[in-house]
Amino acid sequence: QELRQLLTTVSSRLKIGIEQNDISIVRLTYEGILNAEKNNAKDDRLDLTCLDKLQVEAIRHIVLAKLIEAKNKKLKVEVSIPNCIATFFLEVVDFTKLLSFLLDNAIEMSLETKQPCLSIAFLDQNHKLVIVIQSSTKQGQDDSQSVFAIPALKKRDDWQFDLRNVTTILNRYDYLTISSQIHDGILTQLIEIAKPD
Repeated sequence: QELRQLLTTVSSRLKIGIEQNDISIVRLTYEGILNAEKNNAKDDRLDLTCLDKLQVEAIRHIVLAKLIEAKNKKLKVEVSIPNCIATFFLEVVDFTKLLSFLLDNAIEMSLETKQPCLSIAFLDQNHKLVIVIQSSTKQGQDDSQSVFAIPALKKRDDWQFDLRNVTTILNRYDYLTISSQIHDGILTQLIEIAKPD
């Protein structure tokens, strides 16, 4: 079932990747197809049905791609989307870049631990959207720090390019904030989007 559900989204994900000239979407789609069957154990399936509540197709597909990447890297993955979300109040390409950046941080930090795990929640509150990304980390101390100071970030070859992208996006929207905190071995990264009047 998981493989079938993945295959039904492949053509539209590839179309989005090509239209946005975003090779990462195409690459992750390809890798997801190759590796999905490796994660087909009945007791460890990823329930993808809740992603239907993300009603912006490009965002739903990038979340799917990152979750499959995490599963392929043997992370325990949890997703929570209590309510349907039809808009994210940012340009879609900006939101997908920002979300990819934070999910990459989470995955890479978690890989350094004995029990790697990743969770993501999309919360539509009265006056804002909150996206909560949590992952295990070997950073044992309590630490409130900039997202840009997360140790795993500088291990990526393109980290400076990612930083410039994220900084540009943050400067573009005065109602957007991102933050991170490490507490009891858990890295929490937040995206908060105040709903414009």
